Amino acid sequence: GQALVCADGSAVMYPVTTGFLAALRSPSMTMAVQVTAPDGTVLGVADGSVDMDSRRTTQRTCSLTLTPTSSLSLSAVYDLVMQPGFEATVKRGLYVNGGIEYVPLGVFATDTATKPAQPTGQLQWSGSDRSKKISRARFTDSYQATKGTALASAIGDLLTSRWPLVAYDFSNVSDTLTAGVKLDPGESSDPWQRARDIMADHGYDLAFNGIGIVEATPLLDPAVQEVAFDFGAGTTNLVTGGETQGSLEDTYNRVIASGEGSDVTAPVQAVVWDNDPSSPTYYLGSFGARPYFLSSPLLTTVDMCTRAATTRLAKIKGRAEQFQWPAVVHPALEPLDLVTVTLAGKTQRLVIDRLTIPLGPSEVMAAVARQIGGAA
Repeated sequence: GQALVCADGSAVMYPVTTGFLAALRSPSMTMAVQVTAPDGTVLGVADGSVDMDSRRTTQRTCSLTLTPTSSLSLSAVYDLVMQPGFEATVKRGLYVNGGIEYVPLGVFATDTATKPAQPTGQLQWSGSDRSKKISRARFTDSYQATKGTALASAIGDLLTSRWPLVAYDFSNVSDTLTAGVKLDPGESSDPWQRARDIMADHGYDLAFNGIGIVEATPLLDPAVQEVAFDFGAGTTNLVTGGETQGSLEDTYNRVIASGEGSDVTAPVQAVVWDNDPSSPTYYLGSFGARPYFLSSPLLTTVDMCTRAATTRLAKIKGRAEQFQWPAVVHPALEPLDLVTVTLAGKTQRLVIDRLTIPLGPSEVMAAVARQIGGAA
């Protein structure tokens, strides 16, 4: 994988050089975008964006406004992107020390493409990351993994059974299945969602990264998570305006996890709270109690229930706020990164749930984040 990994195994934003970070804060920052086909053909891009959301089954999606190039007419671009095996590799970068340092934003297969009737103009294209290939390969027969199988092997085999070309890196996963897994066939089966559910039960977030490889990221308590990026304060503050819109509809401060199924010989359960007094969703604070319930046949011990509850709480506690961040686009940031933002003299710790990275030079980055802990 390409994410910078801490000693605790958690992922931090895509690694960039100190020159990149310096260019990011420069008033004369110059960006670049590159979109390529599988054979290396460079596509003309007028505009677009990449959207990343840790709360969705398919975490990365992309929209592009494509243009003709010196070697491709608009019809040729349309024919290229409508090939069933087509994938667009999307990167955004900065000019650093005379060259371009790119950050990969994803590998996307075509969802839709629309071209005008006239041979001139622009083509509108949308795509999704490779998880859709897994989701669409519905189970036609029952799929099983036996108790005691290494989790990395179980999920790797599941993904490969759906798409033999899938690339994954689970070198950081040492767990084993404490219960057998049986996945039923049918039109409504979703192999990718089931793989994500199994990983979540063991404390991992499963997703395709920016270079199209599946990774399992350990989910930590944001209260002790390492800060991936500081947006600065005062004259160095990269958050210079915009607005904040808050929502508490999907915010919880207590998770109750329990085991179920034939491998659970006795009832097992664990309860985990937001027990940080400085947190805006502290379970004994003014927010009140808001429990979230989950159960799984893979949770066969109290320890596993505790881990699953802690993992889920890490994604749903904290005040959710939507920020519009103008003046800077930091393409190396990713969902689940912890960042600090200082506004009006107060520093907030925020866990990013969603990022929209624009591909146009004058557009702003948008983010949905959760406030973790009190403002300093």
